[in-house]
Amino acid sequence: MTALPDTAPILFSDADRLDLAQATMLRRVGRALEDLRALPTVELLVDRAPAALCQVGFDRTMISRVVESDWMVERFHSAVDPVGAAEITAIARSENQRLGPNVIELEMVRRRVPLLVTDVSREPRVDPRLAAATGSRSYVAAPIAPEGDVVGFFHADRISSIPVTAFDREIVALFAQEFGTLVAAASLRERFEQLRTTVDNLRSSLGGMITGCLDGPIGLVSEKPLARTDAMPGLAPMSGQLLIGAPEIDRLLSEREREVLRLMALGETNGRIASRLVITEGTVKSHVRHILRKLNAANRAEAVCRWLQRPGASV
Repeated sequence: MTALPDTAPILFSDADRLDLAQATMLRRVGRALEDLRALPTVELLVDRAPAALCQVGFDRTMISRVVESDWMVERFHSAVDPVGAAEITAIARSENQRLGPNVIELEMVRRRVPLLVTDVSREPRVDPRLAAATGSRSYVAAPIAPEGDVVGFFHADRISSIPVTAFDREIVALFAQEFGTLVAAASLRERFEQLRTTVDNLRSSLGGMITGCLDGPIGLVSEKPLARTDAMPGLAPMSGQLLIGAPEIDRLLSEREREVLRLMALGETNGRIASRLVITEGTVKSHVRHILRKLNAANRAEAVCRWLQRPGASV
């Protein structure tokens, strides 16, 4: 059986009207979020959030992602049984759940509301794999929606004799709402850092181009003007040479080379590119050499600059 909210959401300002136990739990939410606020990246937030939610007053918690219609568990946490939690995480990750009408979590996506499943054994829409692995009798869950769209869920339960309640559901909903704000802020910081790295790369490339144009001997012969891009379709002047123009890049590079170049534009090192694409660093270096040769670019920065000049370019 499942219960949806029928009262107004809990707010931090409600502490004065709550009983002592509820007010204490609400204050724990604030402290847990304050600890998370110091984390600089989305990855760290996702990694630490389940433990933080446990500190609020739950025995076990889980964080998961929603990508289109797929529900993917990231981490199941239990302070009392970390080994069991790791096993449950592995089971949950072995197969993604499709969010269809037979899955209770779809209600959180459709309605943007938290859930209280009061009796797992009597709710046929509960994921049977997770139900069997966790042995949960009841649980609460809430959507994570940083900008209105649901991108994940929090789940929480207790293995003690104390069942979860409607108040627990609202506590998890408040935690998830504030956590979404932290994720949005961290994501924005990461994007600004990517932009800063890209701008630094472009600045370095521009400096090289200016130096190349101004250096060299001065004689009694006029400098030959570079051909204009519009006069020679498909070619763009850079560093004193006629180089491959932006529209040609996608045609010249292989799919893997485009992936490598996109990560170069994000400021990734060869080592990080190798890790993200699950290839060796030597293979990355080989791809970079091919990219520079095909684009007739003097260095990585020039190649990135050309990549960012593509029509409708995005990193």
